[in-house]
Amino acid sequence: MAYEIKYRITAATKGDTEAKVYLYEDGYEGEIIDYPCTIYQLQVVMWGEKRGIIQNSDSKTQLLKAFSEMGELADAITKRDRDGIVDGLGDVLVCLTMVAAIEDVDLKHCFASAYEEIKNRKGYLNREGVFVKD
Repeated sequence: MAYEIKYRITAATKGDTEAKVYLYEDGYEGEIIDYPCTIYQLQVVMWGEKRGIIQNSDSKTQLLKAFSEMGELADAITKRDRDGIVDGLGDVLVCLTMVAAIEDVDLKHCFASAYEEIKNRKGYLNREGVFVKD
């Protein structure tokens, strides 16, 4: 397994929606790493570490779990079950957070990168559900 707990939290500040976590790598005596993340992202990663999910799972397994959760989300959307939709979206996000932690990828960077890729796209989705490029 490639993942191991590399950092220890030395301090954390909490804003309304974002946490700033100060980390140090075991054995490293240099500058402390400043890692901004959402509070819930940090809590989910810590939850996954406490249960051995991040250390003992792999990204393929967590992705398959996300697909399973997407099936439940699709069922909730079909039934117009608002609570089920909220639960399903949350479950998918937890699985994707596990994938990001296992792969050591920053989710905020992924989101920003995706936006940078699409932000200048022209076009619209028509009433038939077809995206029409300008």
